[in-house]
Amino acid sequence: MDSVRQDVPKSDPPARRERVPLPLRIGERYDYFTPLEPIAQGGMGTLFKIKIHRDDFVTPYILGHILSGDLSATLVGIHGRYLLHEPEFEEEVGRRIGAVDRRSFLFQRMLSELETREPRLVEAGWIAAAKVPRHEDAVATSRFLREVRSLHNMGDHPNIVKYISCGQVGERPVLITEYFPSMDLAERIAQAPVSAESSLRIFTAVLRALHHAHGKGILHRDVKPSNVLTDGDQIKITDFGLAKPLFPEVGRTQVTMADQIVGTPAYMAPEQADARLGAVGEWTDVYQLGITMFELVTRRPMYDEDEYRARLDRMPPDEVKDADPRRLILEEVQDRAREHPHFPRDFDPTLPDELEKLIMTACQKHILERYTCELALEHAEELLRNKVFAHAEPTLAPSEERKRESRTTLILSASEAMLARHAFAEAEAYERGLSLLGRAENESDVIALADLVEEAGKALARLPRAKFGVLHARHEALAKGLEGERDDIEAFRPNRKIALEIASGYEALLALIESERFFETPVSAIRSKASALRARAAQHLERVRRTGLPERIAGRWQRQLESILHELPRLDDTLAARKAAFIRKKKEELDRAIERNPNEAAMIVLTLRRALENADPGDWGRALLAEIERDYVPRLKLGES
Repeated sequence: MDSVRQDVPKSDPPARRERVPLPLRIGERYDYFTPLEPIAQGGMGTLFKIKIHRDDFVTPYILGHILSGDLSATLVGIHGRYLLHEPEFEEEVGRRIGAVDRRSFLFQRMLSELETREPRLVEAGWIAAAKVPRHEDAVATSRFLREVRSLHNMGDHPNIVKYISCGQVGERPVLITEYFPSMDLAERIAQAPVSAESSLRIFTAVLRALHHAHGKGILHRDVKPSNVLTDGDQIKITDFGLAKPLFPEVGRTQVTMADQIVGTPAYMAPEQADARLGAVGEWTDVYQLGITMFELVTRRPMYDEDEYRARLDRMPPDEVKDADPRRLILEEVQDRAREHPHFPRDFDPTLPDELEKLIMTACQKHILERYTCELALEHAEELLRNKVFAHAEPTLAPSEERKRESRTTLILSASEAMLARHAFAEAEAYERGLSLLGRAENESDVIALADLVEEAGKALARLPRAKFGVLHARHEALAKGLEGERDDIEAFRPNRKIALEIASGYEALLALIESERFFETPVSAIRSKASALRARAAQHLERVRRTGLPERIAGRWQRQLESILHELPRLDDTLAARKAAFIRKKKEELDRAIERNPNEAAMIVLTLRRALENADPGDWGRALLAEIERDYVPRLKLGES
């Protein structure tokens, strides 16, 4: 968990970290858990193994997941009277959950929901992990809460330590995750050599986790051996303390200062060490994973602090600008003209050549020569399918000429592959961005517009501004038009969803009346549906009016609901006229068919019977039904078995 998360000192080497008191007392019972033992302690906080007290945990768990939008408030009997994140909503949910009796049916229902959502916690006997920040200052707390948000947004992925809940002990927040008894890769590397096949499987598992995180808009930024866990079978990444959103978060405080170094120097990508070398993105996590995999297959770091410390010791004192080896590592990482000091096969000639290329392409210093996460995952999975680890190179150490040839081939083949992939991805992103922007510019619904602008932004993130400036300008103009409305848009989303459901119900009712087989549905059933829809539309219209949101956001839906309420009473007349016209038409067809085609006449009689039985009982309908039974049924012998 340890990493350098502030400016690297420019004077003396870092002193040995002093032992700090634990933020939780082992064996002491807190609100709903008891710490059993500390698991790890680092710069961002302390990780504990805890025992959760199930019955005490139910209410805070359900409360937290309802307020975060993961669970519907209908679970506690709240049915759409409030908007999510309104203070009144939070107060009402808290009041209802706080008043729940543990002997009640509602408590049992909440307990069932908890056990259904957290099966691994139940299987583990309610053993979990709790992380508590080391410091209580605002920056540390803000960064810790960003880790909480990142893990919460990640959902459930087999290669990421799962978020369970978030609480508070005193003034400190507490992050509760699944307990994964394991060792980190640093410990695994020190224990014994890792085979090429196992290394490739670990590489692939971590890539899957990172690809999932990037899909959720989250960068890890601190991929290294101590943040990859394994129990010998499963692989999971952990410690999202330095996680950063791929896309800017509106209204969020910037935790990292512009000139602040964030990460662990030996694993940092060049663009992390020097922002002038490019933007941090998913490729940054891929670089760190490449450096981590180098260490896994060689059992030594690419940039070993002891080596750089020894180099400093050999230098004349007047040439030493900084005695900290980490500063020397950072300078070398930032220098993209210098190759990495080692290749994996320098230390293990039996390593498959393809695996070496995979690792070194992942950690190329130039972003454009480096894998994207998706391409790295695709290549790794292909190597696993082809079992490249089963075809080792000769055990003789490669000559300098072979190494030079390998490095040249590696960079050229990686560049060609990346150029082809970039060209395809660029064309794909261009087509998608162009389509989304076109739809957005013609969209009248503000919420749909906001969604289209967000999706277009994701597509344009893959297109360089210098080359696609016009598209970026169109996107920025649309995004600027939505500034100041984000909160209102998010507040109105639940109301819009209900309005869409009502509109869909109205259209389905109209489609039923206009369908070829509408006569099979009793008029009473259609009227009942129309009545229920009318009541729901009236109730929701009042709710929309009460929101007080601007016309630009709520106006369209208010007018639509008013139109539906205006048209629904006329539906009865439309239905009656449609039924009458249908019956008259079928009666005329029956009169024409009775002489020339008895079989066709018999089918029409059956249709008329069903239509009349499902219509309103009136004098005209009863008379016609009696006429059919008297004059047509005997003639067609329909009563005979």
